[in-house]
Amino acid sequence: MPDPLVDYRQQLLRQGYTLAPATVADGEVLLTLFASTHLAMQVLSQSFGWSDAARLEYVRLQCHCQERAYRGAGYAGAWLDLVRWAGHVVGRLYLLHRPGEQLRLLDITLLPEYRGQGHGTALLRTLQTEASRIATPLIALVEKENPACHFYTRLGFFPTDPDPELPFHQTWQWSPPSRIS
Repeated sequence: MPDPLVDYRQQLLRQGYTLAPATVADGEVLLTLFASTHLAMQVLSQSFGWSDAARLEYVRLQCHCQERAYRGAGYAGAWLDLVRWAGHVVGRLYLLHRPGEQLRLLDITLLPEYRGQGHGTALLRTLQTEASRIATPLIALVEKENPACHFYTRLGFFPTDPDPELPFHQTWQWSPPSRIS
């Protein structure tokens, strides 16, 4: 599906980032990105005494399940981009724009070697600028124990009311100044 939010791509390009839709050929780098943020899953699978091959297959299956969920009916129109900086893949952005409603950040993942260097801040600040431009809140769903919760707070996001159907997650929202009520 074409990306209706062209402006944020241009802003990121001016900062040295390029975004490109992920393809089937990107499967291994997407798996690496997924696995880098799901270490608990790997530790749990180790506790079962699984071989390295079985653990890899388990993580691959979970990655595939996430991909299918984000491609499902509830997220129709979502798009997944690989983020490159200085020619190297540094992460991924999974976005869903519901015009007049919200810009939903389904997932932002940076490879471990690129964390803590300002890449996440640059990406989120650019998305905040885009959300302001289109006068739409920016929403992110984050696991409650994820250290990134502090990151969202630092960037002006606030937690919304808990969703009883998602007891292990917190929805974070950032609203453009004109939409804060």
